[in-house]
Amino acid sequence: MPRGIYLHKLHSEETKKKISQSMKGSKGWLGHHHSEETKLRISLAQRGEKSWNWKGGKHLKYIRWKLNRKGLDFVTLNNPFEDSEGHHIDRIFVIFIPKKIHRSIFHRQDRPETMKKINNIAYQYLMKPLFS
Repeated sequence: MPRGIYLHKLHSEETKKKISQSMKGSKGWLGHHHSEETKLRISLAQRGEKSWNWKGGKHLKYIRWKLNRKGLDFVTLNNPFEDSEGHHIDRIFVIFIPKKIHRSIFHRQDRPETMKKINNIAYQYLMKPLFS
C-alpha cells in the first residue's frame, strides 16, 4: 500500500534537472547562527507551561513518589516557595525552608544530634511569621 498519494508518480528527467539546478550551491541553514537576542526569545517562549516537556505541574507528585521509596511520608506544614527545599522533621511531616538554610547543616534521619539542630532552625523559620 503506498504511503503517500503521489508515491506512484515519478518526476520526469526534465523536472529532475530543474530540481538539481535549483539545489546547487545551496547549503540550507549550514553556517548560520541565531543571535543572542533570538536565543533568549526562543528560550523564554519555551518555559513553564509552554515547554514541550510540561507535565501539568506534577513536581510534588514526583517528590512524593521519591520519598515513598525511602519510607518517608509527605505531610506539609507550610507551602513550598521559590528556592525552598522540603525538610523532614520526622518520617511524616515536612517543613519547606530556604535551600540555603536547609543545606547549611548536614543531617540525616538516623542521626538525632544533627536532626535536633536542623529541626530547631526549621521550627524557628516556621514560627517566625506568627511572632513578627
